[in-house]
Amino acid sequence: MITQMEAISRLRERCGDPPIERVPHHELVDYLHSSMQFLATRWKHVIRTDDRSIALVASTQEYPLPPDLLTMIWVEHNGKKLDPNTTYGWEQSGLDWRDAAASTPREYAMQGMKIILYPKPSAGSVTTDSTLSIRFIASVPGVAQALADFNDDDMWIAIYYAARNWLGFHPGDNEMTMRQRMVA
Repeated sequence: MITQMEAISRLRERCGDPPIERVPHHELVDYLHSSMQFLATRWKHVIRTDDRSIALVASTQEYPLPPDLLTMIWVEHNGKKLDPNTTYGWEQSGLDWRDAAASTPREYAMQGMKIILYPKPSAGSVTTDSTLSIRFIASVPGVAQALADFNDDDMWIAIYYAARNWLGFHPGDNEMTMRQRMVA
């Protein structure tokens, strides 16, 4: 299964590898999220927003995810979206994510059916907002998860759809060349 970080990386490639200084990571995340939401509704997946099921506890880093979650769209704490990452990414950057001091969470990673926050929430951040809000693609009630899963082929379609939209709003020479290649 393609992770969100892999999808963003592949989306950046499809958009002609624009430098991160010119096209920040979060801009591509927004395009990918909107394409996933559009395609999920077209394919009759269920998009859920849940702001009650993940109750935060001070200095606790891992939390179980809803059992019907297929693909995470975004995670928000105290009105701010958290950046997606992976534990591997944290480790490769030299981040001591397991033993970092508790504070307001800025990033999240997913492993299995758990979400991991970095940094872990402090008592102050839990007092300010005691839950995470999440938006995700869920399995359709009454249908086997395997049938409703946003599989690799679905994700590739979402990546191409997001790249097409991004390229349409950025009509530079390189972007027009990339768009022509995608349409051909």
